[in-house]
Amino acid sequence: MLIVSLDKPSATYSQGEVVSGQVSFERTDLTSPLYVAVEVAGRTKTTVVSNPDDSYGEADLFCTRVAEIHGSQIVLPFAFTFPARASPVDPTIVNMTHWTKQLTTVRSNHLLPPTFKHRNAKFEASVEYTIRASVWTQSQFGPSQRRISEKIAPITFQPRHDPENQILTKGDAIRLTTRLPSKKAAGGRAKALLNWSKGSPVDFQLQLTVPAKIHPGEEIPSSLSIIRSSAAGSGLDNMSFILKGFSISVKRKTKVWAAGHTGSDETQSESAVLFNGATNDLNVSLSPETGYKKEILSPALEDTAPTFETYNIKRTYIMHVTAEVLCGDIMREISGETNLVVLPGASAERVDSVGYQDNSGLPSYAEAASNIVQAVSSIIG
Repeated sequence: MLIVSLDKPSATYSQGEVVSGQVSFERTDLTSPLYVAVEVAGRTKTTVVSNPDDSYGEADLFCTRVAEIHGSQIVLPFAFTFPARASPVDPTIVNMTHWTKQLTTVRSNHLLPPTFKHRNAKFEASVEYTIRASVWTQSQFGPSQRRISEKIAPITFQPRHDPENQILTKGDAIRLTTRLPSKKAAGGRAKALLNWSKGSPVDFQLQLTVPAKIHPGEEIPSSLSIIRSSAAGSGLDNMSFILKGFSISVKRKTKVWAAGHTGSDETQSESAVLFNGATNDLNVSLSPETGYKKEILSPALEDTAPTFETYNIKRTYIMHVTAEVLCGDIMREISGETNLVVLPGASAERVDSVGYQDNSGLPSYAEAASNIVQAVSSIIG
């Protein structure tokens, strides 16, 4: 009997943490030498359940031997440090042909995704990490080996935030700015220019700054600013700007690839809204005292996997934001949709994603998505 025992069987491990345990093998023949190997491996699985051919796919993330022994010893301790990055199959692994089906070109030194499991009516997807122990006979007349026993124990991996090992983005923040309509067209001029007390034109733009990346458990900061044009002069100081509405939603997207018995690839994807909230009739003044600027905190993302991509599974997030500002009798809206990178793990200290400073005494909180209307109103009301 072959037994794999972890020192912490129910633990969740991050990169850099030590995983330890032992392998024991009960044997009756103590004379013939054996070869015992312990390997740690990660792989992905996808299945398209709606396909009558049961399209499926498996791909290696990595596989590395962490302990081995030749002889008659029946207890083998092992310990290894969980990596942040790894390459697929180590060519020295014994008889790996039964272990995986490689679907795409091997990528080396890639970031390891978290332990993951997702299922819906169309497909199943998972990322699994295991410790595999195998016992092999050793021939006295050559290098041939025969596996006589194998045991697999699952381990859970959840990466923590590491600035040196994360998905690269173009920056920490994304700025969305309204475009002034062309003044050459009569309709465009009417929308672009606001008449104040003496009829002088005042041009302004809305700029909305949102984070490009966020940690799970952190509120999502947004910053709305009024930007005057160079031709506006001092007219902006005499205008009244009112934030009337604000909405934000975050949607996750899971995409998988698989191959049917015919050899053709099949792709399936699913989108789901994590939270979606909007509030109208805010009537919040954007005044010179605040620099015509307002910061808004939205509910945090909780219990969700970080952004990751493997050979046959991809998890991404999309954020959509909209703000409406009233100046006089003209309403101007800014709206945009952008990718949001969810970083692995929780940060030990808050990451300032947008150069945002909370100097207005706004409370810090993490409301449920269903309460977003009340939460936003309490913050900026």
